[in-house]
Amino acid sequence: NVYLLGCSQQYGSIVIHRSTDGGFTWTYPKDANSGLLLAGGAFREPPNYHCAPMPVVEKNRRLYRAFEDCTPCVWGTGFQSFTISAEVDANLLSAQSWTVSNKIPFDPEWIPDEWSHTDTPLEKPGWLEGNIVISPNDEIWNILRFNSRPLVDKAAIVKVEEEGRQVSFDPATGFIDFPGGMSKFTIRYDPSIQLYLTLSNNNTDPNFPAQRNKLSLYVSTDLINWQHKLTLIEDDSDLDFAESAQLIGFQYVDWQF
Repeated sequence: NVYLLGCSQQYGSIVIHRSTDGGFTWTYPKDANSGLLLAGGAFREPPNYHCAPMPVVEKNRRLYRAFEDCTPCVWGTGFQSFTISAEVDANLLSAQSWTVSNKIPFDPEWIPDEWSHTDTPLEKPGWLEGNIVISPNDEIWNILRFNSRPLVDKAAIVKVEEEGRQVSFDPATGFIDFPGGMSKFTIRYDPSIQLYLTLSNNNTDPNFPAQRNKLSLYVSTDLINWQHKLTLIEDDSDLDFAESAQLIGFQYVDWQF
């Protein structure tokens, strides 16, 4: 069987589809028994479920996936981080098979004092598009993109515990430097080389915090410290840098080994 797990629309419901013929036909999530896992509210009314193409990770025969609830429905500041999980052998089309964690809204009071070296306060600070990963010490982490404009290259780590029933964030240790943290990224672990890999839009000019005209491969041994290995794609047009940063984006990349 092949499954497709995500949201029905921007700020919609969490749904899962199943195909038994290699992706030619798919089930339709009409109710809680056929793939409608968490129903969203009416237009912009809570809950407003959100995600991007993010990893599904298995640990101890259980599947984990990160989502957000944008409530109140304000991009950036409104995203609440949470996780859903289910046993590998469960009926994944049944809402009853899935465990939903608590939700964590981002608190602006968590912003580190050392980030205040700029004269401009962060614009719509918040987290979104989280990656479930198994940490080197065998914990389940959700590493989220962090909207930190005008700062760049930040991410946040939310801990997932109790088989997906509980998530928590420690502002003293939960923020990390992450290349391309202002944009969506995907992290995966390669056991053959014992490294975490990400493809991200690393920033090369902090004056353009939303820069996405470069896509690079970074690696890490610990999910905290990241090393640039290769620039995969970059804009080679005749646009000047400002125009390129505004118009060109090699973005929202997902990938498999």
